[in-house]
Amino acid sequence: MIMLRIEPGLFSALRAGFEAAACDDDAPISPKLISRLRQALADAAAAAPPRRPILVMLESVAELYALGDCFSVGGEGHPRVTGAQWEAINALIDQAAGAAAS
Repeated sequence: MIMLRIEPGLFSALRAGFEAAACDDDAPISPKLISRLRQALADAAAAAPPRRPILVMLESVAELYALGDCFSVGGEGHPRVTGAQWEAINALIDQAAGAAAS
């Protein structure tokens, strides 16, 4: 199990970038994995206390990489994702991947 702790502003950007890539007919991951990640993001949003970090629970490193791939593709240049947010989220995913590999 992998847990991402994301500030609300970054979480909104993560979801926007993820959905931009996931809704594309040429999404970088399988529809089954997209469905699992959508559910993980929805569960995290539903359980989040107001103005507190959001905890996203992922089943595996494969899900983490898939989330990162979708965000990287969909978030780059997205109007609801700033350059700073894009960099921060990619760094967060890289950090989580490094911790999971340890």
